[in-house]
Amino acid sequence: MRLLLALLLISAFALPAPSQEPPAATARYPEIMNLIQQKKFQEALEIVRPMRQESPDNPEVHLFETAILEGMGNFGKCERLAREFIEKHPESVNLDQAYFLLGSAQVKGGTREKGFKALRKASEITDDPSLQSQIERMIASILQTSDRIGLQLGGAPPITPEQKEKLCRISVRILKRALRDYFEQHQDYPENLDRLLEGDPPILITLPANPFALDGRFEYRKTESGFELTEPIGK
Repeated sequence: MRLLLALLLISAFALPAPSQEPPAATARYPEIMNLIQQKKFQEALEIVRPMRQESPDNPEVHLFETAILEGMGNFGKCERLAREFIEKHPESVNLDQAYFLLGSAQVKGGTREKGFKALRKASEITDDPSLQSQIERMIASILQTSDRIGLQLGGAPPITPEQKEKLCRISVRILKRALRDYFEQHQDYPENLDRLLEGDPPILITLPANPFALDGRFEYRKTESGFELTEPIGK
C-alpha cells in the first residue's frame, strides 16, 4: 500500500504503510499528510517530532520529517535527514524520494551542482512516473536558470551544447506527458501550448524551455490525427 503526500513544490511523494508500526502511530499518518497538503508544516512537525523520538529508526516517520522540513524551507536540516535516511535505509522502497528531497534541498539551499547529482540519482532509481516528472522539471529549471544567469550577468558561461540537448530532451518529455494529460481530460489536444497553463489546477505551471529558440518556445501544431511538436536536438 502506498500513500500520496502532497508537499510544497512537490506534487507527489509516496510512502508505504509500515508493517510493524503500532496501529496508534499509523493511524496518525493520514492526519499528518492532510496537514502537509494544507501547508500546515509546523502542526505536522509537532506530531512527527515525538513519533521520531519514540521510534528513531522508523523509516516512514523519518521521511515524513524530512519532507516537512523541505516544505518549511529548512533546507539544511532536510539535507542532513535525507543523507541520514540514505545511509540507514539503502534498500528502502522510498530511496528515490530521499534522493529527491536531498537534491531539492541542495538546489534550493544554493548548492545546485550537488543537487543536480542527487536528482539524477533519484531519476535513475525511481519507477514512480509522478516523481520522475517532478525530477525532470527541477533538472530543466536548473539548466535553464544556469543559462540565463550566464547570459545576463556575464558570470558563469552559458550552458554547453550537450547540456542544451539534455534540457531539450527533458522539456520535450514534459510537454508530451502534459499533452497526454490534457487529452485524457478533454478528449482532444489543445489548440496551442498555452492552454496547458489554464485550469485549476493547471497541467503545467510554466512551459518547459526550448534552449535552441530565441523565445524559448517549442513549435507546436494540432493536427487531425494528434499533434506535431518540434524536437530540435543538436540544432
